[in-house]
Amino acid sequence: RTVHLISPEDATKLGALYIDDFYPFYSAISKQKDSFILNGLGMNSSKISTILRKYSDNLNSGLITDIQLDGLYPVILENPEQNLFVGENNAQCYSSDLEYLWSVEFDSNITASGIFDDGGSVFASHGSLCFYDSKGKELKRITVNDKINSIVAYKDMAAVISGSTASFYNSSGKYIDMISIPGLSVKVHFIDGKKMFVLSEHEAIVHNLKN
Repeated sequence: RTVHLISPEDATKLGALYIDDFYPFYSAISKQKDSFILNGLGMNSSKISTILRKYSDNLNSGLITDIQLDGLYPVILENPEQNLFVGENNAQCYSSDLEYLWSVEFDSNITASGIFDDGGSVFASHGSLCFYDSKGKELKRITVNDKINSIVAYKDMAAVISGSTASFYNSSGKYIDMISIPGLSVKVHFIDGKKMFVLSEHEAIVHNLKN
């Protein structure tokens, strides 16, 4: 099991990690571009565990820090100060140095999630949209009738996507706007905090938030 570091400019090989004690299946590069986290399955336990290891971008510093979590956490979300590891029905928040901050557990599966630049987060779970602050305190819980397919967070704004509709909320859970365009599903790509591309199978438009 080898992880290769490749230069994005010219595809030059920068280095390699040889892993013999867990099964890495995902990596996430920090927003500062100076480190990355490897996410993988643990090998030395009778229970499923997730291994998370942080390395510098050039590997010269070797392993920076690592943690092991019980259960499977396939999703990594981050802002400049925090990492949010999302599992089947719970999430754990750690600092950028992988120090534990808080966790939350739901009665049903998490179907989508997002993290804001201010440290807040949002989760979709069994007909509810739940907003939390940077300390893990629940701010607001909204009942939703439609299945939430995905959440796209940008700074202090989140696009909550259900089929061909995207609803927009700020990090405290305040409803901002909504757009629906023809198609089976839509994708949202933020240009800035007020403007974004909304794409479906049939068209792409630029949408400006009302408020």
